[in-house]
Amino acid sequence: CGRWLCKNFVGESASVKEALEKFSELMSQRNWGEFTFSEVDFKNGAGSIAVKNCFEARKRKGADKPCCHFLTNFVAGFLSELFAKNIIVVEVKCAAKGDELCEFKFHP
Repeated sequence: CGRWLCKNFVGESASVKEALEKFSELMSQRNWGEFTFSEVDFKNGAGSIAVKNCFEARKRKGADKPCCHFLTNFVAGFLSELFAKNIIVVEVKCAAKGDELCEFKFHP
């Protein structure tokens, strides 16, 4: 799904930075959360994502470990298509288990 979104929503003309901005806007409009990308290595495809009000975490309050599995894989697909290489996404903080927000790290 994430790969499809990147191909069809972002298009080939957008820069990586513009694509990440469009992605963040769309996720907010769809009530999936407020995405903020940081420390992005545009050449290698690595960085961090903070997500406030993540849709998966809202539904799973009281979890004992990070639980945003769908979002993790959706974003991995999107970023893999965007950077034209397999990107791994790992959730390192999760609002469902009491963290302030969900945080993800990504890298090739």
